Amino acid sequence: MKMYCEYGEVVSDGTVACYQPFPSSCDSGACNGGTVESSRTQADLLCCQNGDCYEWDIQDVEDCVGDFSWCSSGYLKEDGTVDCYD
Repeated sequence: MKMYCEYGEVVSDGTVACYQPFPSSCDSGACNGGTVESSRTQADLLCCQNGDCYEWDIQDVEDCVGDFSWCSSGYLKEDGTVDCYD
C-alpha cells in the first residue's frame, strides 16, 4: 500500500514518522516587519505569547505557554522577539 507524507522523517528503525505543519506566523499576526537594527534568522519555530514571538527549540516544546507558529523569513529584534517577513 502506498501512502504520502508531506512532513516527516525516517526514524532509526526504518519507519516514517509523519508530522502536521505548524501554522504560518503571519496568520497569527506575528508579521510586523523587521527593523534596521534587527538581524535575520533562519526559518524557525516560534512560540508566541501576549503578542510577542520568540525563537523556540523543538526540544523545549512543553515549555511554551503560548501558541506555536512557523516563520520562514524572520528578523530577531534587540529585545529577543522575532518579527516575520513571510
